[in-house]
Amino acid sequence: MKKILFILVTIAFTIPVKAQWSTDPTENNQIVFENTYDWESHLLSDGSFVVYYNRPDGYRPTGLGDSASFLKHVLKRYNADGTLIWEKTVASTPNKTFTVVNEYVFIDGNDNILICVADARYDTFGILYPSGLYKWWHPNLSIYKISKDGDYLWGENGVSIDKTPHHGIAQTNVIALENGSVVVSYSQDAQNGVYSGPVTTKIVCLDAETGEIKWKKDLMVNSSNVSSGAKLINGGNDEFIAVYNSIAVQKLDFNGDEVWPHTVVYDKGGFPSGPLPYTVIKTIPVKRGVFISWYADPDGDNFEDVFCSYVDMNGNLVFSTGTAGTKLGYQEYSRKFSPVGIYDAVNEFVYYEWREDNSTQSWHRIVGQKISLTGELVWDANGVETGAMLQRSAGYPAIGLDDEGNPVFLYLEQTNGQKDYAGYAQKRTPAGDSLWTVTFTNTVGDSEHIYDKSNLKVLPFSQNQWIALWNDNRPEAADLLNYDHVWGQNITKDGNIGTTITSIEAPVKANMGNAHFFVANNPVAGETSFTIKGLKEQKVEISILNGFGKTVATVFKGAVLNDENTVAWNPGTLAKGIYVATLRTQAGVEAIKLVIK
Repeated sequence: MKKILFILVTIAFTIPVKAQWSTDPTENNQIVFENTYDWESHLLSDGSFVVYYNRPDGYRPTGLGDSASFLKHVLKRYNADGTLIWEKTVASTPNKTFTVVNEYVFIDGNDNILICVADARYDTFGILYPSGLYKWWHPNLSIYKISKDGDYLWGENGVSIDKTPHHGIAQTNVIALENGSVVVSYSQDAQNGVYSGPVTTKIVCLDAETGEIKWKKDLMVNSSNVSSGAKLINGGNDEFIAVYNSIAVQKLDFNGDEVWPHTVVYDKGGFPSGPLPYTVIKTIPVKRGVFISWYADPDGDNFEDVFCSYVDMNGNLVFSTGTAGTKLGYQEYSRKFSPVGIYDAVNEFVYYEWREDNSTQSWHRIVGQKISLTGELVWDANGVETGAMLQRSAGYPAIGLDDEGNPVFLYLEQTNGQKDYAGYAQKRTPAGDSLWTVTFTNTVGDSEHIYDKSNLKVLPFSQNQWIALWNDNRPEAADLLNYDHVWGQNITKDGNIGTTITSIEAPVKANMGNAHFFVANNPVAGETSFTIKGLKEQKVEISILNGFGKTVATVFKGAVLNDENTVAWNPGTLAKGIYVATLRTQAGVEAIKLVIK
């Protein structure tokens, strides 16, 4: 009998893992259980995806009579079904950096993950305050290269790009060339803790295999330092394009030498103040050139507009109204913000989406547009409304494209007295006709729990689906607490959510060991209990399977709050015999043979 049972258990768990995505828009799938500062997500070539995030990691003594704030950097990889494959803490280091204007992660042509970390691990400069010794942490810059299997390719400490302490390092950006070399750009100000001084943008090239620095130089325009940081775009032929916040563009080769002189894209001003221009400007690679979009108020009339321009592979400004940019929408008396876009390489069009407000920003709508590579607005000059103008908050537009050239427009909205948060995806034809609209997330809070949502992102179309990810403070929302976690939901090409997808990963086999899962009384006569250890704040499911692998009872489903949790269970009317209790987590399945007497 034992031999037969082992065969049946193996069969039950060597079938492909079924979808983890929810079919209920009020449930969704929680991806990150810790509160986060910044996070990014990127798709890999096999349809799996990685999520990087950073978060506070406490205060620790430095050995000099003071303590420092530490920041933890975490990387997770999921398969297309939303099942966790692996996770690791990349670094936990003393921190002082400006996280809002950094882009941390890039995927190279071999699905390796490149992560920039600006921290203070090499800082030796301290400031003595009248109140006593205190160390002001000055950041340096390191980069990690991690394979899709989670291996450190440049060592567990990464490669140091700049060990010199600075008052600030920001606007990090990274890209890989066709030859595998990695190019990193970043802005730095003031060395050795000096508060004032020149801000410069550096570009560094690293060897693909070793991470060794091949060259390092300042990013220069007309013999002057670029101080505003640069976004990097692959320009083909081992060349790259740097877009900086003036707005201007230049192309450089694999030695960092200028290929063509810089092209001024926009010089009218009207940007938001502070570091925001870096986050306002968006770039899209197009035929070895770049589309650039932004929003600004160059007329100073408090009615912002959304603009775009196209610089081709030879540095020509293909279309623009002078250097004022080309407007994407011409609706009068509306404030326009946050254009995001995507390139249809097959049909050679670019789709954009943005938010429009009335003058008091109390009414909002979401708008889409299609533009040719010659600058023609293909849809209505005012754009096509993908989210109606209503008196409620709406925003965080995101846009995708299926394998037939049909765009999908996503956004989040807040309704019901600030307690109802929902997310919508609307698919349209290339002609602009609506095909379907689906609600992919929808939660209603109460007087003490407001399930806020923000920072919506969508991964490229793969495995017949899009994956939407966003910040969500479920389930810990309260009036005075605002914990941001990452949640996700798939949306299929046909407008469904939660549809089963065959896993792209190797089948999960039951682990008959007891790493996290234990039973109190076995054989079971009456009530028993299951203990779960070491899975704090993770979603789990305990099920009872019969000898044919069919689920006959669900003991528990949900998130466990503690490091050790006990769940009582009574077999009730289950017949006497041999069963299997399973613990399913995002990392896999563990199983225990049960005998019910």
